[in-house]
Amino acid sequence: MFPQIMSIIIILGVVLIVILHFAALLTSLYCFKYGINTTSILGFILWFFLGPFFWFYYAFSPNYCNELYNINR
Repeated sequence: MFPQIMSIIIILGVVLIVILHFAALLTSLYCFKYGINTTSILGFILWFFLGPFFWFYYAFSPNYCNELYNINR
């Protein structure tokens, strides 16, 4: 009984990590539409190396994925 429960928990954890990793990739690429700057490049690098932990950077970086202001508009 216990090994079956542990295998289900492990499978669900792996599926969750894969979903978070893919969602982080999409979000990282989406943020390039606001322009390529230091924070967007750092976000992509963090996604590449840390995967799901990208979401900590997304949550705590105030300037990440914000529209860049263009004074010529």
